[in-house]
Amino acid sequence: MASGAVDLFIADPSLEGLLKLTKVDLLAVAANYGITTTKQSLKPVIVATISQHLLAQGVVASQEEEDKDEEGLERVEVPPGSSPIRPEGGVGVESRVPLTLPKFQPSPEESGRSVETARLRLRVARLEADLRDKAERRQQEYELELRKLDIKRLEVETSKEIRKMEIQAETEVKIQIRQLELAAGVSSSPPVGREGPFDVGRNIAIVPPFRESEVDSYFSAFERVAGALHWPKEVWPLLLQCKLTGKAQEVVASLSLEESGQYDLVKAAVLRAYELVPEAYRQRFRNHRKSSNKTFVEFARDKGSLFDRWCAASKASTYATLRELTLLEDFKSHLPDDIVVHLNEQKVATMAHAAVMADEYALTHKTVFYPSTPTHGPRPSNSQAVRTSSSPAAQPFTRGPSKAERECFYCRLPGHLIADCPTLKAKPKGPLSPSLSKGVGFVGPKKPSVVYSPFLSKGWVSLCDEASQQPITILRDTGAAQSIIVSTSLPWSEKSYCGSHVLLTGIELGTISVPLHWVYLSSSIVSGRVRVGVVPRLPVDGVSFLLGNDIAGGRVVPVPEVVDNPDPAYTGTETDRSVFPACVVTRAQERTMKNEVGQGEVRPIARKVEAIESFPVPITRRQLRQFVGMVGYYRTFCKNFSTVMAPLTSLLSPKVQYAWSAECQQAFESAKALLCASPVLAAPDSSKPFKLEVDASSMGAGAVLIQEDDKGIDRPVCYYSKKFTPCQTRYSTVEQETLALLLALQFFEVYVGSSALPVTVYTDHNPLVFLGRMYNSNRRLMRWALIVQGYNLTIQHIKGSDNVVADALSRVW
Repeated sequence: MASGAVDLFIADPSLEGLLKLTKVDLLAVAANYGITTTKQSLKPVIVATISQHLLAQGVVASQEEEDKDEEGLERVEVPPGSSPIRPEGGVGVESRVPLTLPKFQPSPEESGRSVETARLRLRVARLEADLRDKAERRQQEYELELRKLDIKRLEVETSKEIRKMEIQAETEVKIQIRQLELAAGVSSSPPVGREGPFDVGRNIAIVPPFRESEVDSYFSAFERVAGALHWPKEVWPLLLQCKLTGKAQEVVASLSLEESGQYDLVKAAVLRAYELVPEAYRQRFRNHRKSSNKTFVEFARDKGSLFDRWCAASKASTYATLRELTLLEDFKSHLPDDIVVHLNEQKVATMAHAAVMADEYALTHKTVFYPSTPTHGPRPSNSQAVRTSSSPAAQPFTRGPSKAERECFYCRLPGHLIADCPTLKAKPKGPLSPSLSKGVGFVGPKKPSVVYSPFLSKGWVSLCDEASQQPITILRDTGAAQSIIVSTSLPWSEKSYCGSHVLLTGIELGTISVPLHWVYLSSSIVSGRVRVGVVPRLPVDGVSFLLGNDIAGGRVVPVPEVVDNPDPAYTGTETDRSVFPACVVTRAQERTMKNEVGQGEVRPIARKVEAIESFPVPITRRQLRQFVGMVGYYRTFCKNFSTVMAPLTSLLSPKVQYAWSAECQQAFESAKALLCASPVLAAPDSSKPFKLEVDASSMGAGAVLIQEDDKGIDRPVCYYSKKFTPCQTRYSTVEQETLALLLALQFFEVYVGSSALPVTVYTDHNPLVFLGRMYNSNRRLMRWALIVQGYNLTIQHIKGSDNVVADALSRVW
């Protein structure tokens, strides 16, 4: 279907109107006039095709006719005030001006450029049309942005109005609430009966939720909310019971109806159920320690909070009550446990009352106790309070002897009583039945049997670091889970007692209870403060300490020690080689898989060289490959190794017929001679700086790692040579020299990469000296320069005649 622009063009065809049409309109015009064209053609081609056909059909005027018309119009002179002169056609000059592009009438000399001029005019017209389209689009975008800004402005104004209305509504609500509060405050003075009923359903949502982990702080929060909102106290228990859960709800349910209506009773019962009594707060305050995930500020805040809760629970709000609280705590720390429990049950609040109650308890129970120092160790156990069977008149309240003076009536050892005697506790109860098997023991001399010799060692034990150490014989028992010691080894006391026992089961499947003590052990396997069980005797004669897995772990025998000054009287045997393996610390030499290292030198192993020297002439290619692989281990010891082995390596290719020639025989003998000449390399010393000589030829790269010896003579550490690939042979000279340096650094990475001292590089190519600071337009050189910067290098230039070794290695290929 033709568009409006096509209809206008058909009604008034012209070249100018043709240029304004789009490609779709041009195709419609071509179809209207029967002009053959394709959709894939460009728009200028379609315009030119249609123009030619329309000119040929006479639909539009040609350029020459339009120019003649314009010239004729220019010759006509119209006098002022006269009517316009009309041509023969009957159409006035001013009636219609042809709407066509100005035509240029070429001269006979310029007729050849008419086509080019037409194309330029078409291009200008197309550019003008594009500019008009862009201007229209910019105008549309500008109008669209203006509309968006208007919409955004309206949204902002709307949001401002809404916010203003919200603020106004909130202000009105606050004013109403304040008025209600003032009215409630004024009406609170009359009797309660005159007020309206309390709405529990409306206020229950304000009650804070109950959490069992924060019971003590919950009641404080509830009381603050209830006081701020002026809730009647008689409804506090009802509101509280609606929020309680778990154990607190069960406690309130167990109260009677009258008790559940009293807030103070409900609060006390809930706190008692969660053990939130003054004694619990005191223990929390005293036992609270700083954890690793808390700061000191948080720790101080927790300490202060616990102290405040303790004081609040004890009702210590004044200096006098706080003084009594502190004195009472210190007084209880000097009393036995049973008296402290009695005082806590009586809920004494002052030290004077506590002293009276303690005296009454002591006189009633007839107890003799020995005070202990509260600052050292735990509270004295109940074993320190001994009941007496005498009458009050015959046995008054007196102080007994000190711990060090007391003596056991059973074992006659000081430091404990018969009730805590480890020897008596270890004694089996009742008569032994004939069928009960006894402990295993060896009858013989007091020396241990020889079968235990690999696991016997000497050691020392003591009760403390400062005390004198006692010698013991230690037996390492890998089947024991608990280490035990004979009771006669040390004078045991309650200071070393751990306060616990351990059950031991022997091979007879009997179980005995053994007390645990702390001792200081010094042995070749384990040393330090350890916890051991104390028994009267051990089944192995001559052994006083049984070392189990609880202390030794996976260690069975003492670890052999490597000393700088060995015993000169000791002569090693062949069996010691499995115990003391070869290492550079204990021996002067070390044999690796292919080299012998020692005395600061590296050389091939003699037996390897002998094997190479006695190798027969290879008859097959497989034998030759074995020989080449064997001597290839020592290519770092030989100079020009590749040149010598070239005739032999050429025979390894399956494309070459295997034929042993005189040249191969000479190479075979020369390779043996190189290794038989006892080549020696210097062992690398990381404490000394390394030197590196590099060079490159058109075929390969070569390098040698050098290090000075104690006499200042440069000794080779290792040789290196590498043949270039076909691509690398086409590199420039500076690229090949840089590649040789990079390959050498990568090969000697273990030496130069970890060296803390600078490595001096010698090269006969002077541009390498400026490699790190010159501008490289070559990306390959720039990348290599960045890699080389990772090494601590000092590059120096030397003459080519002085760089003999590296130059020779680079030319062996």
